[in-house]
Amino acid sequence: FAFDPAISQADRLRVLQRHAFAHFRAKQCTNINPQERTDVINAYGRAMQHGISTNPNVNAEATIGGNQMWINFGNLFPLGDREIAQTLLHEMMHIAGYTHPVRQQTDVPGDNGPYYGSPPLRAEFCIAGIQSDAGLLTLARIRPEIRSAVMCCPVR
Repeated sequence: FAFDPAISQADRLRVLQRHAFAHFRAKQCTNINPQERTDVINAYGRAMQHGISTNPNVNAEATIGGNQMWINFGNLFPLGDREIAQTLLHEMMHIAGYTHPVRQQTDVPGDNGPYYGSPPLRAEFCIAGIQSDAGLLTLARIRPEIRSAVMCCPVR
């Protein structure tokens, strides 16, 4: 993996640690089908560039089928290691070629609908048995200051 020179060594190390955890969990995960699992594992074997996102509406972004990911460190890192791993795996699913529709206000974590049932969102289960948005909703009840945190894909 390559990193933008502006990303600190400490942040690089944390990203690499969370990628290693996500990769390990994806290899065993039954929430993604065998083809999706193979595709994301293969994506982990490709050359990958990590950049910095300044988009205030995302935790991270990736090129569908590409080899580049941008992380909003200010949004993502305060949310903790579980959320970092979920977000990285979600973005790696995009790099593996998978996408999802725009999240609607009626979409609910775990509903297995078009948004939450898509491969990138199902992959989030591989990390902690819940989807990222469900964990953030719970955390927002405990820590109101993170209510403004926006996940990968803003609601429309």
